[in-house]
Amino acid sequence: MTLISVCVLLVIRSFFVRNLAAHSLGCYNINMKTNSKRGLVTKTKILDAAASRILKFGVNGTSVDEILSDSGTGKSQFYHYFGSKDLMILELVEHLSHSLPMYAPEVLEEIRTKKDFSDWLQSFAKAFKTGRLKYGCPLGNIACEMSASNEPIRLSVLAIFDTWIDLLAKTLLRLHKSGDLALNQPSNQAAESIFQAIQGSLLLAKTRGSSQCLEDLNSYINRYLSSESPKKIGASAIRPMQPTSIRRNVGFCP
Repeated sequence: MTLISVCVLLVIRSFFVRNLAAHSLGCYNINMKTNSKRGLVTKTKILDAAASRILKFGVNGTSVDEILSDSGTGKSQFYHYFGSKDLMILELVEHLSHSLPMYAPEVLEEIRTKKDFSDWLQSFAKAFKTGRLKYGCPLGNIACEMSASNEPIRLSVLAIFDTWIDLLAKTLLRLHKSGDLALNQPSNQAAESIFQAIQGSLLLAKTRGSSQCLEDLNSYINRYLSSESPKKIGASAIRPMQPTSIRRNVGFCP
């Protein structure tokens, strides 16, 4: 599958999941119109202000008034572009998905060797040290806080997580086929486990205020991938993707 095809699939999946979420909230127009460059700038200012405050204080610890104060915008603008706080959070989820460029299709497509993969794993530790991931995974934080009480937001975050896991699975399979990486299990199963390890390490790094567990990811994951005799794994090893709404029903540690 080409990079263009992957990007098209991501757009289609995002469209359907976000509109399903909007339908659940009783709103059929999740993307309020931004007919001008100025409107897009205003909307982005609101999302950036919301992201900054929610990363620190959480969704429930952040009010619309605080977002408006930080962004220098008004209530009429907020409700024109988003309709409600819940719908703003849905758009924020997609907005925040770009704050982890490690999962961008073009970045994963560039991973061609085991060293590339090791460097990619280390990029999480570097992002934590520089402050980009100081508060952990922004989408993981929202999922932990909102999944039990807000199904549309849970579905929206899950769709992005599933996309990242699928892209990682394709990367692992490509490395395995080139002979540069040993896999002892289907690539999507390995990708799921690696993603879980990354998310858990980000949470632990945030809690401890230390990047050590992220720095240890590389050796841990390499041991995990080669823990058994490598098996020949082809494209048939990738299981068909289940619908996002039933693929996983994750319960989060309180």
